[in-house]
Amino acid sequence: MLVSLVPTSLGNSGGKFSSGTGCGCHYGGSATASMTGQPSSYTPGSTYTLSISVSGGVSGSAGGFSLDVNKGTLSTGGVGIMAVKVNSAQNSATHTTSSYRSWSVDWTAPSSGSGTAQFNLAAMTANGASGNNGDAWGTTTITVPESGPAPNNPPSVTNVQLSPTNPVTTDTLTLTYTFQDSDGDSESGTKIRWYKDGVLESSRNDQMTAPSSLTSKGESWNVTVTPSDGTDDGSPVHSSNLLVVNSIPFVNSAEITPTDALESDDLTLIHLSSDADNDVVTVSDTEWYVDGSKVSAFDGDTTIPSVAIRDGDVWYAKIRVNDGEVDSDWFTTQNITIGSDNSPPTMVSVNLGGPYYTTDDLMATAQA
Repeated sequence: MLVSLVPTSLGNSGGKFSSGTGCGCHYGGSATASMTGQPSSYTPGSTYTLSISVSGGVSGSAGGFSLDVNKGTLSTGGVGIMAVKVNSAQNSATHTTSSYRSWSVDWTAPSSGSGTAQFNLAAMTANGASGNNGDAWGTTTITVPESGPAPNNPPSVTNVQLSPTNPVTTDTLTLTYTFQDSDGDSESGTKIRWYKDGVLESSRNDQMTAPSSLTSKGESWNVTVTPSDGTDDGSPVHSSNLLVVNSIPFVNSAEITPTDALESDDLTLIHLSSDADNDVVTVSDTEWYVDGSKVSAFDGDTTIPSVAIRDGDVWYAKIRVNDGEVDSDWFTTQNITIGSDNSPPTMVSVNLGGPYYTTDDLMATAQA
């Protein structure tokens, strides 16, 4: 707000519009015109009550004023003692009687984008002699700029976290955080940066996830989130480091062969296994069961010799594998029932010989 004081002379006992810069109709000493209630910068459309006063120059209580404004509108509650009147254009106000030296008037600020408003005020202390000599005048010019937009407060983020807590190679890494803005602004333009072993993974810029195709065992991942409300960025917040841990190996399938084994066959345990980290996988342990009971003598074996099996036995096995760090879960095979390899004899020929008489014993010979 800019204020300037320029003494001059003018007046009218019933008030005078559009004379805020003074006139040449009154002469005498100088007085001090002042106005309060105006803002340092106005909010478009807001109404302010302006208090006008004049002091110095001539003793007594008689006086008058004229106020002009180039933007916004002036208004008053009515005409009466110590009241003011406003012209039809609502850009000028003046006193209604010369008996007072303080007044008030409302000013409604203009619409947004109007720029700086200027007030010109002339006020007089009168000697009451009903003439134009011996009075005292003062003028002031006041400028009130339009308020700019309220200063924006940058947003913030909390609870920046990556999950799952102990990811393996097959897991997708997911980012979560809480966005906060004291102005109530929506999130816009937040920057998300993923780092793998301290190196920016630019393919995941501003993304909430990192797919399993990008991760490997032993890598350390973290994320930096810089919140934005579209106007200002807040302070970056870093997640804790997340280590991609070893994936447990997996037995895909296992079976005992031959599946139609006889008591003369050796039993062999075969399997297929996999590891998401592409680690070398070996058999770490096996167990064999016959008729529901564990045969501890064969722990760790992948073959059972035929001397250990009998016709009618029901066998199954368990197997687990290891990737150099950890064992897989146990995998249980199907049951197989052992068959007999004993074949029944076959009669090739039977011969009764002869001839025989009624008194002879019959004798038969057979060849198998």
